[in-house]
Amino acid sequence: MGSIVLTSLSCFALYYTSQRLHPVYVVIGIALTLLFVAAHCFTAIINPGIPDRDTTKYTKEQIAELVRTESPRYCVRCKVVRNAWQRTVHCSTCDLCVEEYDHHCMWTGKCIGRGNLSAFYVLTISSFLLIIYTTVTALISHS
Repeated sequence: MGSIVLTSLSCFALYYTSQRLHPVYVVIGIALTLLFVAAHCFTAIINPGIPDRDTTKYTKEQIAELVRTESPRYCVRCKVVRNAWQRTVHCSTCDLCVEEYDHHCMWTGKCIGRGNLSAFYVLTISSFLLIIYTTVTALISHS
């Protein structure tokens, strides 16, 4: 929802100020808006790092031992054996395990983990730049 508001605000600012600004500023605004939308889509589409549910690597006895000892390496809800070095955590919102879990993003509606963390950084930086651009162009066009 916040992404839609930010994109709409930047498009409105671009349209409103395009008659008063040099075309270079308009092109910069369009590029920042497209970067923001692309980063948002990539963050939402890319697999955040949901581990493979293939348990054929382990014998039934090994899995039973992990369950019996309540090992943190085995997620009972996902039926996944977690790798110890990947910092896999179970997200209560998505009800999935995510490798190198960072947080659950309410703007994308998805977990942020190993797979989409770099796209999330681009999303965060592009939204910050877009907010600054929109503010500066609004101030320039009114002076």
